Amino acid sequence: MISVAVFFLLYTVFGFLVAPFILKSVIPNKLRETLNREVSIETVRLNPYALSLTVRDFEIKKLTGEESFVSFEEFYINLQSISIIRKGPVVKEVRLAGPYIGVERNKDETYNFSDIIRDLTKEKAASTPPTVEEVEGKPLKFSINNISITRGSIDLYDKLKDLSHTTRDLNVSIPFVSNLPKEVEIFIEPYFSATFNGTEFESTGTTKPFAETRETLFDIKLSDIDLPYYFAYSPVELGFNLASATADLELNLSYIQYTEKSPSLALDGNVTVSNILFNEKGGKRLIELPLLKVDIAPSELLLLDMNIKNVLIDSPVIDAEINRKGTLNLLALVPEMPEKAEPPPTKKETESAFTLDIVQVEVKNGKVNFKDFTTKAPFKKTIAPIDIKVSSLSTSPYRDAGLVFTFRNKARESVKVDGRFSINPVAADLSLDVDKINLALLQPYISESLKLLVKRGYGGVKGRVRLSAAEETGFSSTFNGGVTLSRFWAVDNTNFNDFLKIKTLAVKKLDFTFSPASTSIVIKEILLSDFYTRLIIAKDGNFNVSEIAATGGAGQAEEAPEGAKPAEETTEKASKRPDITIAKVTLKNGSVNFSDKLVGAGYSTDLLDINGIVSSLSSRADKRADLALTAKLDKYAPLDISGKVNPLSEDIFLDITVDFKNFELSTLSPYSAKYIARNISKGKLFMELKYFIEDRELKSENNLLIDQITLGERVESKDATSLPVGLAISLLKNRAGEIDLKIPVSGSLDDPKFSVGPIVVKMIVNILVKAATSPFALLGALVGGGEELSYVEFEAGSPVILEARSKKLDNLVTALYDRPGLKLEIEGYADIPADTESIRHYRFERKVKEEKFKKAVRKTPGITVDEVTFEDKEYKKYLWRAYKKMKFEKPKSKIGLTKKLEPEEMKSLMLANITVTEEDLRELVSARSQAVKEYIIGSGKVEEERVFIVYPDSLTPKEKENISAGRVEFKLK
Repeated sequence: MISVAVFFLLYTVFGFLVAPFILKSVIPNKLRETLNREVSIETVRLNPYALSLTVRDFEIKKLTGEESFVSFEEFYINLQSISIIRKGPVVKEVRLAGPYIGVERNKDETYNFSDIIRDLTKEKAASTPPTVEEVEGKPLKFSINNISITRGSIDLYDKLKDLSHTTRDLNVSIPFVSNLPKEVEIFIEPYFSATFNGTEFESTGTTKPFAETRETLFDIKLSDIDLPYYFAYSPVELGFNLASATADLELNLSYIQYTEKSPSLALDGNVTVSNILFNEKGGKRLIELPLLKVDIAPSELLLLDMNIKNVLIDSPVIDAEINRKGTLNLLALVPEMPEKAEPPPTKKETESAFTLDIVQVEVKNGKVNFKDFTTKAPFKKTIAPIDIKVSSLSTSPYRDAGLVFTFRNKARESVKVDGRFSINPVAADLSLDVDKINLALLQPYISESLKLLVKRGYGGVKGRVRLSAAEETGFSSTFNGGVTLSRFWAVDNTNFNDFLKIKTLAVKKLDFTFSPASTSIVIKEILLSDFYTRLIIAKDGNFNVSEIAATGGAGQAEEAPEGAKPAEETTEKASKRPDITIAKVTLKNGSVNFSDKLVGAGYSTDLLDINGIVSSLSSRADKRADLALTAKLDKYAPLDISGKVNPLSEDIFLDITVDFKNFELSTLSPYSAKYIARNISKGKLFMELKYFIEDRELKSENNLLIDQITLGERVESKDATSLPVGLAISLLKNRAGEIDLKIPVSGSLDDPKFSVGPIVVKMIVNILVKAATSPFALLGALVGGGEELSYVEFEAGSPVILEARSKKLDNLVTALYDRPGLKLEIEGYADIPADTESIRHYRFERKVKEEKFKKAVRKTPGITVDEVTFEDKEYKKYLWRAYKKMKFEKPKSKIGLTKKLEPEEMKSLMLANITVTEEDLRELVSARSQAVKEYIIGSGKVEEERVFIVYPDSLTPKEKENISAGRVEFKLK
């Protein structure tokens, strides 16, 4: 008994007095060596009979300074004696009161306890690793009951972010934790509550941590979480600020460890975030979400499977803005991830990818404020209200979702999108209904490329859109529907004149298909009705269409962007032309007003009643479209265009006829006054043009008929031509008052210098030039004969028109008859040597014939001297008589009488003494001119008052090769 008493005495003394003293001194010293920090304990109490230990006022100071790193007011543990029987510790109660932890995060991203972890890691690495038997030994049995932590506090000061985080009133209650066989299947119901940075947090749950299933359930409640306070801890650099957001969480988290299958970590509950405001770094609002509510359905987190019942976004506001550099401000919401080449995911990784399933997403009363500062005048548009409903949204393969998007404002602009789409792969099948979109609001964008001010206009699109972006086939899309433009009105923003008006433009039954292999466009009809456009040439010569299309950067060479491929590399892609088919293009009740202010007081005309149909348009080279177009110029001049075309084909084909009638030329007086210094009193124009293009070769016929054109009085014009336009008109105008011109033009469209308009103008100018320089060549081209009509040759010394040459005069008479506006001048000339010699011989022969004439006239009354002939041996007799009568010095006989010489000698002496004067030659020239005049007038086709004989200044004309100087020349007036 004494030994027992001594044992209990020693046990009591050691337990109550010695052991607490040892613990109070050893524990701080040991911790001080391990932690390299000051450690203190105020009180240690041990009850050896109750097997309880109490430690009060424990403190570990920070590495520097006097502030606490870790402390608690009291730690109490009560071990039950039944532990001996259970062969493991059985703790009746563990209580920690008033614990405190003071954590600091340094600017170098280390913590005030980083040195402790480093030292302990070194010690662990230096120690001897346990054996396999030690590791695989039977686990220690234990049961710990009534675990509690009360009034706990944690301070975290983040020097890097200059933020402080506090945890107060930390309370933890765990009824028991045990791996004893009888207790592992009993649910433990832990409790946790605390106040984090003023936000109350409470969680209750049930768990079986040592059962085979490790089944654990937690109810987590968080209220009024101030999210911006934690925003600084984003692991990536963010380009925006979270100005405000308050979150409430009610979550249920469960964990079950199965023996024969993978564990389960399930989550459900709801998350509500209110007053969300994302701002730019500078403070401007990006997105405002008054309410975001997410209702989470049971989701398997370990299987990367998230299920959400409903997502509600109420009254969101998005401020989208593109700055002058072209950067969208919303891109600030996308974090910049480091560029790091990662290998593509394996098939196994793809199969285990995260999946998200959302039963419904609903956006109510949304608003988008859009601004674009890349345009000269900033574009601003508010789109509201917007309502969106998405149903059955999933990231799982081949799962489609429903979409309903609606927008309709007070101005009756509306957009509705309804249909199905999928995320994996990307695909959509949507109906689209866009109506009454106000195109005038797009003026800032229109002004970027056109000097055009849209005063009014409404656009619409209605149809079905399908698209897909499968990895195997690439992106493809289709559209089936129509496009409309109505009540369109635009003016040029320089002079504010009406430029274009369209009552209706409708593209009906448009089928558009795009794929990487091909693109096709099929349109049933394009209808353009009640349209008007105004074309103006200003006083400075600029065309309003060119002015409207001009931009500030026009004409400036643009530098190719860095890395741009040369043209050769893009040729193949550019060559993939779309396959286009348009069944019909209909024009109804159109009009065009043309004004030219460049000429005088200006010229203006209207092309009215434009109606037409183009059918069967196609981009295929073997297809031909039928064209039928009618209009009226100034109400009375009909225009008719018909034929076949295929303007959409790469190889252009054209076979058309243009018929234009009854155009009043007097309306062109502003042009005639400017360019020919004459008004047009009257006249009408008729045109028939035929154009044929195939294999890029043009063949055309330009047939112009000008009827009764009459020039008015002359006016002053510095721009007028010096060419004889009046003469050209007289040359071209026939007796009926018509000018009939046929101007064929042909050439290759690939020739950069080839252009039909300039060629026709050049040909008309050539006619005027020819009228000035070679009027008879022009006249001859019209009636035959050419330049030869400008003269008639005569035999030397003769005024007689030979029969062979009279045919030329007949052609001239015909031309003069058919062109009554022409007047003819006749001017005679002489070949002086030849004509003089011929006259001399003529007079010699006449003197000889006069000797016989006296006798011949008695036998043949009425005979003329020139008709006298000689019989054999008579000539010498009459020659001798004529020789004797002629007054000149003659050879004498010995007796002083005129000596009779040989016939040739007498002839020679007579010729030598016959004189031909200039007056004689002028008489010959005059006789020739008179003979021609009488021939022309004698035809009865040319009035005498139109023919004039001109007295020549010189008897010798200008020398012309192979043409005798003895001739009559003509001039036309």
